[in-house]
Amino acid sequence: MDDLYSLAGVIDMRARLAGLVRALATERGIRLYPARPVFDFGMSLPAPGVPWKLTLHSPLGRSATVVLSSEHLEDFRAGWRSPVISRIGKALDTLSAS
Repeated sequence: MDDLYSLAGVIDMRARLAGLVRALATERGIRLYPARPVFDFGMSLPAPGVPWKLTLHSPLGRSATVVLSSEHLEDFRAGWRSPVISRIGKALDTLSAS
């Protein structure tokens, strides 16, 4: 888990999550603005073990927030079954249904 909260780990996970959001949004025909998730820790490193919160925004000003535990992020990174994909998908569905 410590690697997830290192500079390299954060950069890698942010890129993975941004790619996932982009792919799921494209699949659903949903536009985001900005076109990437906004992380609650900005450009800082999150504290080890703290859940990651990311917010997705539509061009119409709507938003949906997803909270991901460190365990879910580790499982996602390892390619194991994880609720990361479904939680981001539900947030996108919320944006499109609003």
